[in-house]
Amino acid sequence: AESQGEQFQAGFTTVVARDLGRVNIYKPATHKLQIVDVELLGTPRVAYLTGSGDDVAESLAPLGVTPTMLSSADLAGADLSLYDVILVGCRAYAVRQDIRAHNARLLEYVKHGGVLIIQYQTPEFDHNFGPYPYQMGRFPEEVSEEDATVKLLQPDHPLLTTPNKITADDFQGWFEQRGSKFWTTWDDHYTPLLESHDAGQAPQQGGMLVARYGSGVYVYSAYAWYRQLPHGVPGAYRLFANLLSVPATMRTSDVQTREH
Repeated sequence: AESQGEQFQAGFTTVVARDLGRVNIYKPATHKLQIVDVELLGTPRVAYLTGSGDDVAESLAPLGVTPTMLSSADLAGADLSLYDVILVGCRAYAVRQDIRAHNARLLEYVKHGGVLIIQYQTPEFDHNFGPYPYQMGRFPEEVSEEDATVKLLQPDHPLLTTPNKITADDFQGWFEQRGSKFWTTWDDHYTPLLESHDAGQAPQQGGMLVARYGSGVYVYSAYAWYRQLPHGVPGAYRLFANLLSVPATMRTSDVQTREH
């Protein structure tokens, strides 16, 4: 790499530990470039509620999306209808009392036409914060094998076809795991889209569920976007772009969820 006219072969991060003292951890001074065949419908206005910390918001820049980071004051009183999509970060319901307190505002946002995407949450979320009942349990399932087979349960569903046609190839090259904190049971209003499991584990369908609520759409996704997007995993970008395209999808076709 080159910086200020000088060439560097490696960079380092300094780690200080009580027993080890100061240690420099070196890695090659390289930058990964990943070309991804991905399409996003429209230019969605996206807001982000940070959880325990992740790089998902920053990772949306290649899609041309710069989320507005919502503060506690925004969540309590701002006009949420300004946003087409609101993303809730990992473990947000565990670390932010304000999100638990104002969950009803988020559901009202969905009811009036918004798209709410909830990333993986811990058992603190197991209190029916969704528009319809569900259960996660005290010890939620995870799929830790990064190459575990993923089955498309609804291959013709708009979230798996529009604008990017999702296939088994989109689950190649994932990092560390498929996902964590899968739901165990859910109301029939929710439609499960994907199934995966580790060796010897029962099939898990509670990792990607979508429901129509009022005029909007509610999504719970336990899949590890916070690991895949910063690594530039092509299939993860393609599927996440479909999620962000739901506002445009709703205007052009029916998001096929179970309605009663």
